[in-house]
Amino acid sequence: MVLIWAAKYAAETNPRGEFVILIGPPLAGDVTDADIAAALAESLKSMSLRDAAKTVAAALGVPKSRAYDIGLTLKD
Repeated sequence: MVLIWAAKYAAETNPRGEFVILIGPPLAGDVTDADIAAALAESLKSMSLRDAAKTVAAALGVPKSRAYDIGLTLKD
């Protein structure tokens, strides 16, 4: 989305000099429970729930407790 905006801005305004675009992980509000569950399902193939929740939480930028709670539902 940001890259589309930047390309449009550059085409319309003919900017001079340099500009920087920083791209980071999605905001926690943008990550759905389904996204977390999919990542956990893959991680749980090779990790404990504790380690998978920690890894997924860090990768997606969500609280570890949220990832762990979703992981508990997957294990049931």
